[in-house]
Amino acid sequence: MLHHQMPSPDQVQRDPNSEANTGDYESVGLLLEFSVNFDTKRIYGNAVLKMKRLTSFDHIHLDASHLDIGKCLINGEEVTFEYDSKGGKFGGLLKVNVGDSVIVGSQFDLLVKYSTTDGCTGAQWLEAHQTVGGKHPYMFTQFQAIHARSVIPCQDTPSSKCVYEATLKVPQGMTALMSANESTEESPGVFKFKQTVPIPSYLIAIAVGNIKGKSIGPRSTVWSEPEFLDACAYEFVDTEEFLTLAESFAGPYVWGRYDLLVLPGSFPY
Repeated sequence: MLHHQMPSPDQVQRDPNSEANTGDYESVGLLLEFSVNFDTKRIYGNAVLKMKRLTSFDHIHLDASHLDIGKCLINGEEVTFEYDSKGGKFGGLLKVNVGDSVIVGSQFDLLVKYSTTDGCTGAQWLEAHQTVGGKHPYMFTQFQAIHARSVIPCQDTPSSKCVYEATLKVPQGMTALMSANESTEESPGVFKFKQTVPIPSYLIAIAVGNIKGKSIGPRSTVWSEPEFLDACAYEFVDTEEFLTLAESFAGPYVWGRYDLLVLPGSFPY
């Protein structure tokens, strides 16, 4: 049985839609390693949460909805945890025991080994017949407003923002995209991403499928299934003009890339 100390009054939960104790632990960065499996319709992952300890409260509370949690490690050492997949506010609650292994004011790495499950609400899996091409399946995520917790154990609240890096392994012949300002295909089926602007968890996005890209400006590419890529490029040909106009009164665009993804018609929004 784990014994939990009560948080101080000034560290009481701030977001009624999240279990994250952001007043005790601050997210600094996120490293993701995902393997996307279309046969099981699961994402198998390692998530390294780079955290800073702010108080002496000895447990990190994370939002984690319907995940299959394997292990939790702090700075490489396995630690105990409690996970109620159905408890918490609008999803599960993951409590990780930090104890006195990390001093207040210092940063540390929390590694969570896990996979998504059939209860995942943040990822949509399309069969081949639900796509325009009709030959390949497709997966995309929609984390807004509080569905990131069903794919990533995290502080799933807009008050918590951090940078992230990710490596995605997908079936060869497919393309992976993320909401990142740097991306490379390291080898067939292995894609790397880097987001250098701190963002909340709901803005993390993933898409995997038979996706092609076409440049529509010096900092913009439109992505879609190849069957309607030219039509999409035509639709968004004025993107750079819009960006330039926005910068004239709102200041420089800080995100680097402004790419667009057009999803299959079965996108349910």
